[in-house]
Amino acid sequence: MLNRYSLTCLLLALPASTVSANSPWGYEEGVTSVSYSYVSESFDEIYKGTQSGIYFPEVNLTTHWFYYGTGLSDTLTLSVQTGYVESENVGNPENPYVYTGLADTLISVKKEVINQYMDDAFATIAYRIGVTVAGNYGRFTLPHAPGDGANGVEVSGLMGRFATSKLSLQAEFGFRLRLNDTPDEIFYSVGANYYLLPELSFTVNLMANSPSSGTDITDSDFKKEFYETKEVRSMLDVSVAYNVEAINLSLGYATVIDALETRNTAASKVLHFSLSYTY
Repeated sequence: MLNRYSLTCLLLALPASTVSANSPWGYEEGVTSVSYSYVSESFDEIYKGTQSGIYFPEVNLTTHWFYYGTGLSDTLTLSVQTGYVESENVGNPENPYVYTGLADTLISVKKEVINQYMDDAFATIAYRIGVTVAGNYGRFTLPHAPGDGANGVEVSGLMGRFATSKLSLQAEFGFRLRLNDTPDEIFYSVGANYYLLPELSFTVNLMANSPSSGTDITDSDFKKEFYETKEVRSMLDVSVAYNVEAINLSLGYATVIDALETRNTAASKVLHFSLSYTY
């Protein structure tokens, strides 16, 4: 339970809000971006199987993400994201079960194959290949672990279109092959970005994942191995970004919603802040 892949994809912090995690746009050759993101997640309710509103002693999860991305060419972008994570069951002060350690690391290569303007096409299209290296936060049989402790690879297709000079739309659809007894999954996201001013933009993203297998925590033979559960999770994120020359500031809020048959996950609420510099 509590798969952190959706948050990792959501918070792949990039300097311009149009160059987001689920967009096909990358960096031009020689352009590099570094960023720091602070993510605070909390919940006191979970989905037990598909049953919602089940009380769980409050959990607070804090992640410090560090990102590096660079344009290897005008159509090829390399990115690396890693971080430090801490998860604490604050609602159970006598035995809070604190997890700390290195978060899962995601290394990705994104290749643009069609450009809306250069190729006079309907949209820009790219594909992405990524490798996940599991963090060292521990893989215990508790529901508030920061991740599933699983290595894996993923591949996805991305599409984006500037509908107007101020409005862009983007989407991603992909598949994750996950190791270490964690179910494989399909994931997707759709989003929109609107520039109110050249320096100020707003972004809305919907992200979801659906594993191909896994158990329910309501099953009679469930062994509290939460990384083996079938966690179906959808999140809606709204953020605002402000650009000052090469510096980008972003502030956002995300929450779990019932876009799919939500199951075996937390009813999370997430606040996130990022600061990035491009050179």
